[in-house]
Amino acid sequence: MCVCVYRYRYINVLQNSQAELKVVVDKLEAMEAKLAELAKTKKELEDKYEDCNQKLERAEKLMGGLGGEKVISGSGLGLRVTPIHIL
Repeated sequence: MCVCVYRYRYINVLQNSQAELKVVVDKLEAMEAKLAELAKTKKELEDKYEDCNQKLERAEKLMGGLGGEKVISGSGLGLRVTPIHIL
């Protein structure tokens, strides 16, 4: 009869430990899922950052190239308007 009491206690402790372990494993799985989600978001943000940097570089080159055109068009063609006199 003494052996049965020890078995009952052992089983009870084992079940409690398994329940605690399940809680910890569930939390760990949730954290791993969150980590994967955040890693994906980080990758997307890094890609957007690189894309924006490339666009900025192209825009700066374009603006630098257009700077000379302003001077050319400013001194440009000089169209003359001659008034028409009605007789």
